[in-house]
Amino acid sequence: MKAEAILREAASTNGQTPQSLVNQIRTYVNVRVLTAAPKLQDLLDERAREFADESWRRNDLICYGKFEDNRGFRSLYPAGLSEMFRRIFPLRATVCCAFK
Repeated sequence: MKAEAILREAASTNGQTPQSLVNQIRTYVNVRVLTAAPKLQDLLDERAREFADESWRRNDLICYGKFEDNRGFRSLYPAGLSEMFRRIFPLRATVCCAFK
């Protein structure tokens, strides 16, 4: 997240760059380090690998503006490419008793 913030024009701290931050994680998991500065698409791809088991991909695709892109099985339901209301999860009209 910090690497993304720096790429999106936030001030870096402690001399860290998006590349050094990603490489810290890659070194920790014994993966080849980046040799060039990452772009936003590279960070999105990195997050897909890092959070594969945490069901966070949908949120990242919405954040990066790529949720409605034609990818994977999206072509089986073409209307979903333009239905922007699918970005949110609706709440039921009656909620459970914990929220009353």
